[in-house]
Amino acid sequence: MAKETKKYKKPVKKSQTAVDRKKKKKVTSQSTNSLTNKSRDSYLAALGLYEQALKALQSCEFQNALQKFHKVIDEFPEEKELHERSGLYLRVCERQLQPKFIPESLEEHVYAATLAINEGMQDQALKHLELAGQKEPDSDHIQYMLSLTYVNSGETHIALNHLQRAIELNPDNRFLAQQESSFESLHDNEVFQQIIETPSVTSMDTEESPFSY
Repeated sequence: MAKETKKYKKPVKKSQTAVDRKKKKKVTSQSTNSLTNKSRDSYLAALGLYEQALKALQSCEFQNALQKFHKVIDEFPEEKELHERSGLYLRVCERQLQPKFIPESLEEHVYAATLAINEGMQDQALKHLELAGQKEPDSDHIQYMLSLTYVNSGETHIALNHLQRAIELNPDNRFLAQQESSFESLHDNEVFQQIIETPSVTSMDTEESPFSY
């Protein structure tokens, strides 16, 4: 009877592909962790610089803040969110660092007053108009602007005085006042109606002012 021979089994080796895959996975994991740490460190550095810039801005150190906001943008290009914020505050710094416009002539004071009125800064407008009025007290344009500014400030009586004076200096201001949106709140005011009422031909010579000067 023939002897039964046992089959010899070679030890199973892990395929080289599987080994390589495992090594690659380990390397990838290490690289990912390294990139994550690097990104976090970069963000923290950018955030620290941004906070320094913000603190300088709050302290009115505009030049210092400007430089730091620029560094956030230039040195940390991947921090898009901080870029947007830094860009916003950069414009604030640039505006603050621009040379201040100081009106001197009559025209410059009137121009500055016009800008202030448009921005709702009545006190600033009055300051410029009063200075302009000192230079040219008989300017109907200045008197009309003073009436606008005072009515916007709630000073109705003073506004009507200046409006009356503007119309005396230039009757065309009567028609401007009739269309002026700032005077809408005075449409029920009897004195205002007297001022803007177009005088008849027969009464022009005998018309009395509602105010005395």
